[in-house]
Amino acid sequence: AQAHGWTYGTLLALSTPAGWIGMIGIIFFSHLVDKKGSRYVIVFSMIASGIVCFFYGFATNIVMYAIAYFLLVLFTNGYGNVATGSLTASWFPRRRGYALGWSSMGMPVATAVYVPVLAILIGGFGIGIAMSIIGSIIILVGVIAIF
Repeated sequence: AQAHGWTYGTLLALSTPAGWIGMIGIIFFSHLVDKKGSRYVIVFSMIASGIVCFFYGFATNIVMYAIAYFLLVLFTNGYGNVATGSLTASWFPRRRGYALGWSSMGMPVATAVYVPVLAILIGGFGIGIAMSIIGSIIILVGVIAIF
């Protein structure tokens, strides 16, 4: 933020519209799960998220940053919330509530792991390369999900 002259307040202010975009994404991805299936949504949203990570890491102005941030929130909801919940419910029909409870921990655990790992990567390589590494991992997992 400081390298580009952006204030943390400006970046934080983007969280509210990103949240609304995420909610719209949940509705969109829910319909897409019904039409194409959970695997399709996971693969599509993970590969899209991975690609967006590259743009996010190399954003040079606040508009580019905001668009990348909004798209990350949008696509992350596809694989992080909607499709995984649908898969879990279908895989464990008898213990659906129990399974959904355990799978719901995925996003908080991911955040708990992602933040320190990202901080280490940014410290070692800078934000552009760090987000490229994260994006590459997300794309790789998305491709693996095809099989």
